Amino acid sequence: MSEVVLRRSDLENFLKAISKIKDEIEAIQEELEILLNDDFVKKIEEGLNDVREGNIYSLDEFRKVVRE
Repeated sequence: MSEVVLRRSDLENFLKAISKIKDEIEAIQEELEILLNDDFVKKIEEGLNDVREGNIYSLDEFRKVVRE
């Protein structure tokens, strides 16, 4: 039977890799939840169309409208 030596830095790198994978999986799950929500996707598409058509307020314009 042979001996396995695990350095602390190897373990830390392994744990960081696992954490990164976990974060990526959670991001994919969130994206899928959005894409599976037809109403939400429709609102996103409407918002993107508004941006393309210039139907948006600058931050300063928005602040003026809110103050009035």
